[in-house]
Amino acid sequence: MILQRNGHSEPSKGNSTKQESAHGQGQGNQIRKKYSGNESDSDVKVENDNEETSNSSNALKPFLTLPDYPLFLKAHTSQESAKLAGKWIKKPENAIKYSKEHLACLDAERQGNCHDPESWMNTTDKARFARYQSIKDNAILNSPGILNASDPWVWESGHTAYKVIPYESADLYKKRIRKLFANGRKIYLIGDSLTRQWSQVLRCEMQALLGFDKERAKSHILYFQDHTFREIRKNLKYFQDASPNDYVVMNFGHHVGPAKLGPDWNETYMGILNQIQDLKFGRIPDHHVFFRTTSVRHFLGGQGDWNTEKSKAGGTEPNMEARWDMYGGNTQEQPYQNLMVLDILASARRKRNFQILDTSPMMLARGDASFDGSHFCLPGPHQFWSQMLYYKFEQENNSTVKAT
Repeated sequence: MILQRNGHSEPSKGNSTKQESAHGQGQGNQIRKKYSGNESDSDVKVENDNEETSNSSNALKPFLTLPDYPLFLKAHTSQESAKLAGKWIKKPENAIKYSKEHLACLDAERQGNCHDPESWMNTTDKARFARYQSIKDNAILNSPGILNASDPWVWESGHTAYKVIPYESADLYKKRIRKLFANGRKIYLIGDSLTRQWSQVLRCEMQALLGFDKERAKSHILYFQDHTFREIRKNLKYFQDASPNDYVVMNFGHHVGPAKLGPDWNETYMGILNQIQDLKFGRIPDHHVFFRTTSVRHFLGGQGDWNTEKSKAGGTEPNMEARWDMYGGNTQEQPYQNLMVLDILASARRKRNFQILDTSPMMLARGDASFDGSHFCLPGPHQFWSQMLYYKFEQENNSTVKAT
């Protein structure tokens, strides 16, 4: 059975254990306390209401804690998450240089162009015009590199979980990326408009750097729009042609948090995370299925939000001192939402061997790349989501070679 709340579909809670009633910051403190290990863990079971999505061979199979779970947990319970995970370093020599063709491809994404004011002023697109109004009202700030499409900041980390393939030279980078897709690998992306943005980043990179035409790039990067999980679970035929070499990266976050669903959002979100583990992704193995953590909304705390007449967002440079409580507008969702993800999909409670693509800590520091408080400018730090995923691919390829 699917329940309805505020116009959104909500998976039934079934046999869920009773959650403590706490809202706003009080709720956040209790969630932080629980996931910091100061409160006993409780099982949350969700009754499956669609037998066709059930995977009987995996549904009850116990898995050990994801090896990176302690690091992820530490990052998301720390206020200085970005600093713990890695660092943004100003290295223009190691940043991708965008050609006119590459920029034109990125500009096809309706929420992302921060380098061409003409695209905001002379448009009938509401999202782009809203960007123009925000800039005019000094409601959003960006760093110089973001505004001129030459972001000089690159992400580096000493932790394997947060490493990315570096862009040390164009030839070497192209060689490494081309090798990752030599076997026809596809990436299935599932999520909202931030995932849609990322799909464009990936496709444009394939066209500009690997020489793929538009259709070939689309055949490798497949995007399925789903804000609240209710669509993909009804369309599992989407994966009927998937191969064991393919990957899935999904995210459900911005549309199922307190800003959208109100004070009872956590029960809905727990239901979604549990039911994700009952999905079958064709022949794609579990360890090729990633859940991407949700980025903080870079509206300044208490100074408006996506649904208010006035707001403040952004910054003038990457901020490695950024804290979770600095952002989220009128409704702070992170790190609490992502802590639920880690507990259900990465701790010993998990039922499937899914992986975590933890892009949220690196993005906490990049308020300067915000398009509108929620989305990000293109080109910008979205690029490092790709390079982090590529690093995961290389790890998998290397481990396979060693095993043989």
